[in-house]
Amino acid sequence: MRKLVEKRDALLADMKSLIEKAKTEERTFSEEESSSYNKIIAEVEGLNNQIQAEVRAKELESSLAVVPFAEENREDNGVEEFRSILKMEKRDISYSENVFAPKGFVQELIKSLNEASFIRGLAKKLTLTKQEGITIPKRSVAGNKATWGNTITPDTDLAFGSVVLKPESLNKIVKLDKKVVKISALPIDTIVKDELVEAYANAMDEAYLIGDGVDNTPFGIFNTTAVPVGRDVTVGSGITAEAFISAKNKMVSGYNPVWVIHPDVLTAIESLKDGNGQYIFMNSFRAGEPDTILGIPVKRSDFAPSATSTGSYIACLADFGRGYAIADVEEMEMQVLTELYAGTNQVGYKGYFLTNGNVVDANAFVRVKVGA
Repeated sequence: MRKLVEKRDALLADMKSLIEKAKTEERTFSEEESSSYNKIIAEVEGLNNQIQAEVRAKELESSLAVVPFAEENREDNGVEEFRSILKMEKRDISYSENVFAPKGFVQELIKSLNEASFIRGLAKKLTLTKQEGITIPKRSVAGNKATWGNTITPDTDLAFGSVVLKPESLNKIVKLDKKVVKISALPIDTIVKDELVEAYANAMDEAYLIGDGVDNTPFGIFNTTAVPVGRDVTVGSGITAEAFISAKNKMVSGYNPVWVIHPDVLTAIESLKDGNGQYIFMNSFRAGEPDTILGIPVKRSDFAPSATSTGSYIACLADFGRGYAIADVEEMEMQVLTELYAGTNQVGYKGYFLTNGNVVDANAFVRVKVGA
């Protein structure tokens, strides 16, 4: 892996040299330089993917090497009994009935969800003990500014609406071969949790971005009910740098946004230049640092809109920390389905998790649309 890192760093140095040369000579890339730049980007992305794959493989190999597991050093919190149910060792229950997952399992699942979903990692998160829901104030009109001196101007503009987050069930069935259930080196609850996290994170991210709120499901930031069209920006014809500059300027000061963009759309954005001939998109030169557009971090998502036709949304400048709230119920139900998949020698684990999300401050978002 060291050679891959060295090769990537050398390519990044070449890319930086191209940029610095053009900047020093106060000019844009030549056709040959532009071709070289794009080729380097493709190679760096490929190397990054390969490096990440090797890192993940080493982590998995390391985790599998820890056998046997030191269960006596782990805080139980009901996990042992829960694990015995999942492994079909506990025989005094009906496997078709619901079993409440222990709090430790749910806490680990939510922690992993927050890591798997960048939106959950950034948004306001509320933990509920019941599924009745919670009402959150939503400012609809800002108040006037403070006044100097002894004369106080009463507020006439400040107004609040409300957002009700009533958790809705998110369901997933994980099917495992009975042999895996019986002899896996990893605890069965860890395997089930990891599979649930991947499935839940994908469903949640899709809802947080393009959800329509039907039947108490989450509203997405690209939905015009959650974020009104007054927060949209369209400048020029097609996909333009000016539209992104206008979106940045429309974002009220005090917010800390990121760009949310589909990878396919980002390809078109990478070639955009501002009025000074500078690319608005900049690749990161350091591991762990994000790519940026106009100095603002970029978050790629396969669930963001991908169409680039006239009138389509192609990006959103979003401060999830101030503008989006997520409510999770701390309880989670599981079903162990032994008979349903018996014909294929599998066991099903049905997870039932209650959650919801919605926009609580529309001013925290600015969307970019394709001009006519």
